[in-house]
Amino acid sequence: MRTTKTSALVPLVAALVGVWSEPSLARPELTHTRLFENHDQTVYRIPALAISTEGTLLAVCNARVGSPRDDCPYIRLLLRRSTDNGKTQDAVQVLQDRKDWQAVADCNYGTAASVSFDDTKTWPLKKLISAGPSGYSASVMNKDGEFFVLYENGKHHYRDTGVSIVKFNLEWLMDGKDIKDF
Repeated sequence: MRTTKTSALVPLVAALVGVWSEPSLARPELTHTRLFENHDQTVYRIPALAISTEGTLLAVCNARVGSPRDDCPYIRLLLRRSTDNGKTQDAVQVLQDRKDWQAVADCNYGTAASVSFDDTKTWPLKKLISAGPSGYSASVMNKDGEFFVLYENGKHHYRDTGVSIVKFNLEWLMDGKDIKDF
């Protein structure tokens, strides 16, 4: 009986070895690409990744010029796009260039929404969501076209109150303008 159990395992092990040793059509792949490289007085932080409705891979981050801290007075929001699943990337696009951040005791003021109508090539529409102290944020759009922005906020500092969520639609964002105007 013991011989039978061992004999039964041999074909199973052989079959598993055969499965694992066969070459697959999809080869394992791991690639690293530096999209934003720290240099001189610029430090890149707070990365985010998304895929547009057209399948464009979007990599976004902050460029902190002069200081990596949250109270850095010069913060740029940057974007790199890839239309071939990350094999190549477009040049860095500056979405927001704020040399005048109102930085007070490790705090920034203002959370805004920006919209692209051409698969993220340009961002012509920007609207302020909150003028108060704000920190990190994340956003999504649901299947009904409603936008949600989750962001750190407060009365005197973005950490003194907590995290809020804002919901709005494209009509609010466009403020009565027609898409053709962009």
